[in-house]
Amino acid sequence: MGLIILGILKFVGLGIAAASTIWGLTRRTTYDDAEGRKRLTSAGQISIALTIGGCLVSTASLGFETIANLAKEKRALEAQAKAAIEKALELQAVAKDRVLARERHDREMAQSQLSTEILRRENAEETTVLLRESELARLRDAALAGSVNYQSERNLSRTGIALTQLERLMQPIGTIQISVDWELRPDTPLAIEALDRIRRLAALVRAGDPQGLAAVGMAGASPAIAATWPNFTLTSDSPYYPTRARDPLLAGAMRAPAVRLSFFAENKAAAGLAATMRAPVSAMGPLYWNGDLRYVTAPNNDPLLAYDFATGALSYNMQIAGLPISSGTILSIPDLERATLGIDTLAGAQPRVGAAERSRLLRMEFRPRRVTIRTAHRTFVIDGARFRTMIAQNAYRLYVTGPLGPPTEPGTPNP
Repeated sequence: MGLIILGILKFVGLGIAAASTIWGLTRRTTYDDAEGRKRLTSAGQISIALTIGGCLVSTASLGFETIANLAKEKRALEAQAKAAIEKALELQAVAKDRVLARERHDREMAQSQLSTEILRRENAEETTVLLRESELARLRDAALAGSVNYQSERNLSRTGIALTQLERLMQPIGTIQISVDWELRPDTPLAIEALDRIRRLAALVRAGDPQGLAAVGMAGASPAIAATWPNFTLTSDSPYYPTRARDPLLAGAMRAPAVRLSFFAENKAAAGLAATMRAPVSAMGPLYWNGDLRYVTAPNNDPLLAYDFATGALSYNMQIAGLPISSGTILSIPDLERATLGIDTLAGAQPRVGAAERSRLLRMEFRPRRVTIRTAHRTFVIDGARFRTMIAQNAYRLYVTGPLGPPTEPGTPNP
């Protein structure tokens, strides 16, 4: 289809150019006004319009041609990569078969020569000499076999390295989408205070109170049904949703500064995390300067909140969007599987005063409950229990886990 459009555009461009030329030759395109300056006639304006139209058509033709060439080059590269993998596997199998055949042949020849010499010689002295020579031959054969095996192992190692690079080429990461579920558990004094109104709402919901049910968007539900709910959700239009006026402490913590995520490559994780822990305190945060693949985002203004009756914890979801900052080290699914992930909420930024400082301290109690990473081909779901806490300068809390391991859904493309 692209080639047809490209051909049509080329001929249309030629036709417009020809029409513009003929029109300019057969029409009077300019005239001199009373002051002697050149002016365009109506025919001249049409000629200029035709010329501009021809330029636009030529530009569109060039764009389609460029897209077609890029698609052709991509198909050629994919075909070359596939052929290289097949050739490498074939060479690996041939090399292994040759080594095994050579060893088998050497053993058979050595046994045949030994049997022939023993039968030919009759006395014990000759037999002793023969056995000594046979032992020397065996040692020489063993040395030769060892040399052959060493070369074969080197070739197989090089083949393995080539296959690893081809695997990275065939499994690019593509665009990454990250979702983080944050959770606040009521196990600190600030959390107990911040969750007081929501706990009172939970008691109303459990009792089937009409006002409580309406506040969670379930007006009309029966008390018996409400008593079985494991959790309920709060939207921003609920009178119990935390705002600066109603719940300044909790609302301020939920709208803390930006959140940053960094993926460290396998061979750089230890050094990268050590540099992160030494990073100076700043509004940028420790993870801003480190990591091989970094994402920065601000929290949602009004996220959906979920309250769990069993644990008394409050949680909400944050979508990490935007273009990453990349060092070009983590480029494929295998790279991502071996990477280490760090999350910095920036709750440990410079201390503040008054209510802002209390909200900052409360924000430090929010922990990742679940992290979901989606690429064009794979999905990783990381449970919050896998994260360990690292304390950087000025009480920064970093949540770290790795290596990520294989995807949760290795064979299911993401929607």
